[in-house]
Amino acid sequence: MTDMDKTKEQLMSELAAMHQRIAQLETSESELKQVEKALRESEERYRALFESKLDGVMVIDETMKPLLINQAAMDMFGFDSVEEALQVNVLDVVAPEERERVSKMITEDMFRHDLQQIEEFRCRKVSGEEIWISAVGTLTKYQGKVVGLASFRDITEGKQAEELYQTLAGSSPIGIYMIQDGKFVFTNPQFQKDVGYSEHELLGTDPLNIVLPEDRNMVRENAVGMLKGERSLPYEYRTVTKSGDTRWVLETAVPILYQGKRATLGNYTDITKLKQVEEALKENRRRYTELVNFLPQTIWETDERGNLTFCNYSGSLAYGYTLEDISRGMNTIQTSIPEDRDRMKDNIQRILNGEELAGIEYTAQRKDGSTFPVLVYAAPIIRGNKPVGLRGVTIDITERKQMVEELRAHRDHLEKLVEERTAELKTAKDAAEVANQAKSEFLARMSHEIRTPIHGILGTLSLLRDTKLGQEQRQYIDVARSSADSLLAIINDILDFSKIEARQLRLEEMDFDLRTILEEAAEMVAMRAHEKGLELICHLPPDVPTELVGDGERLRQVLVNLIGNAVKFTEQGEVVVRVKVNADRKKEVELHFTVHDTGIGIPEDKQGLIFDLFH
Repeated sequence: MTDMDKTKEQLMSELAAMHQRIAQLETSESELKQVEKALRESEERYRALFESKLDGVMVIDETMKPLLINQAAMDMFGFDSVEEALQVNVLDVVAPEERERVSKMITEDMFRHDLQQIEEFRCRKVSGEEIWISAVGTLTKYQGKVVGLASFRDITEGKQAEELYQTLAGSSPIGIYMIQDGKFVFTNPQFQKDVGYSEHELLGTDPLNIVLPEDRNMVRENAVGMLKGERSLPYEYRTVTKSGDTRWVLETAVPILYQGKRATLGNYTDITKLKQVEEALKENRRRYTELVNFLPQTIWETDERGNLTFCNYSGSLAYGYTLEDISRGMNTIQTSIPEDRDRMKDNIQRILNGEELAGIEYTAQRKDGSTFPVLVYAAPIIRGNKPVGLRGVTIDITERKQMVEELRAHRDHLEKLVEERTAELKTAKDAAEVANQAKSEFLARMSHEIRTPIHGILGTLSLLRDTKLGQEQRQYIDVARSSADSLLAIINDILDFSKIEARQLRLEEMDFDLRTILEEAAEMVAMRAHEKGLELICHLPPDVPTELVGDGERLRQVLVNLIGNAVKFTEQGEVVVRVKVNADRKKEVELHFTVHDTGIGIPEDKQGLIFDLFH
């Protein structure tokens, strides 16, 4: 029973009792005084009850003129006095666009049919401020006439909150819905767009109708768990749109009260594109893994402490470990012999600190304890501008070393031959001082004899490279060809120096890659360094340009001579090759090459001869 009903019932009860009392009273003066007193008391109780209402109360006649109004109604509409309030028409405080509906509600629904129903509409206070009210009215009697008794309540704040929610829900990029008694009672435009159904088609239907049948039990269990507070994380499932498309969605649900009853408020986000991206990433990862596992080299990744986080199949075979061994936790230090481990730790830290180190040679150790030589290339893994580990490739250079040994034997033979031929040339040169013509003929013949076997070696290596060889074997051939080219350049320089072919010594200008020249020069002396237990490191900073124009062959020969000499006279420690840019030059780039060793050095009395030819 509403407050209005209680008020009406109480007033009617008192009026009936009063009339019954009057009928029973005699017309004596004392009785009339008692009647007057009872009427005054009844009127006072009625007035106190009328004014004590928190809601606004108004008594109106059929012309919609107020007959009575309480203080709450005056405050609600902004009247300064009762007299002012009783001079207006009820419709004067109703918003213009609502007046027709309110007029019908009063004249027809209340006065003609005595309908008691709650209505909401907008009103305007005397100040012009617009408010929302909830009103209910009924018929009663006042001063012998049938009048309307209306109760008003200000619901402006609730309406504003409702309008705000409707605005937010209507413009939200996330689907929003409410479910009550197992049916949709509200859906926002985004939800309707996502599922392809209109609001009219959704309201009153079972929400599980749009869920893929295979996912319905899972959705029901997750929703119940979330409503009970047993689950807080969003859950994923598949829906079927009106057009028949299957879509992936991410959903959360919370319990709420809606119109005084328990309901469920849900957030619904279409994540189909995200799922497609995830699937594409998984497919790319799968292809990457297959490709990496197909490579013959060992491909690996570590964290910042050197613990292996990934190793391809070729790597597990090369080292004799299973992928399960690696997944249980291994440090990359374990893959080298004990003598190399401190050096490996130091190099790992240097790379993490930003140093760029070229291929570093170690002796690897298999699970069974056997060893083999490797060349390791590594770079830092950067995430958030911070190194979080290493990524690299390890190359088994066993075959390369065997080939280098064979090439070294050929090289020693060629060097011996060159030494012999050089001695012969020197003898011939000495003899030529006595007989110049004989000298020229002899040296010309000897130069032809020296060049012929070298050209034969170069030709054979070129033919061998064109056969069906692997990439690594081709690299070994390229090292041999590079050594032979250098040897031929030395012979040509000897002939240039002796003026036999009457051509001037000149530098050839062509494009070349400094990194390649540096690596080739290092590889040509790497075997000697390894035999003596020396560490050979080439340091090429990022600011040094590598695409250059000049005589790359001459530069390589200079580097081979410098590095080879350093290795030859160093018994332990390291040989470090560095390249840096001269910062003082303004218009041109000038590169400085240094070769630093820990050997015996050049005696002071010999340092003045270092630029003499063939010294």
